Amino acid sequence: MTTDQVRDNMRRDAIWSEYVGSSPSSYCFCCNTRKITTKNFHVQIVDPNNGDMLENYRPICGYCMSYVGSLPLIHYMIINKHYVRKEWYGITYWTNPNLMEWDNLNYCPHCHYTQISTNMYLVCQNCGNVRI
Repeated sequence: MTTDQVRDNMRRDAIWSEYVGSSPSSYCFCCNTRKITTKNFHVQIVDPNNGDMLENYRPICGYCMSYVGSLPLIHYMIINKHYVRKEWYGITYWTNPNLMEWDNLNYCPHCHYTQISTNMYLVCQNCGNVRI
């Protein structure tokens, strides 16, 4: 195994651990319908402008990988009306109730992206849509 292959395998393991945890299977972070495992998932960059950080990658299925093409993953998800689920932000956030109150989480009716609840209204992180 070359150094690049070892580095790529370590990155894949780190991405799986961050977004899925110790479970051997999950669902695609793009379509949320196809099952992925530690053996068959693909790694897709969320936004090419955000650099080569762990937070900029998500585990997705082969089907979605073949259709995302050159689009940033989040744009492909918006176009195809795929929603962002709570695990999108990583295991640190969805296992720590002090960091985010997921009971107050909704999805934007305009672009289906995550809206974060404030005291009085919901604000879409993607399109800025506000719901009172």
